[in-house]
Amino acid sequence: RNVELYETLTPRERQVFRRVVRGLLNKQIAFELDISEVTVKLHRSSMMKKMCATSTAHLFGAWQSLPAELRASDG
Repeated sequence: RNVELYETLTPRERQVFRRVVRGLLNKQIAFELDISEVTVKLHRSSMMKKMCATSTAHLFGAWQSLPAELRASDG
């Protein structure tokens, strides 16, 4: 199920997802992706909804359940 949810994410939401599960702060994600912190918050909110995650811990669990090839891809 998490793979199906992951596939609904936009490429930018996937980039934010990767960085959230790495433990980066919104400000750090914004710097890495060269976007504003507000934009990161919008992508993060949308991604959390699409992944049906109510917390970062749930999001991390979803990430861990994804196949290794999806976690390794640069999305």
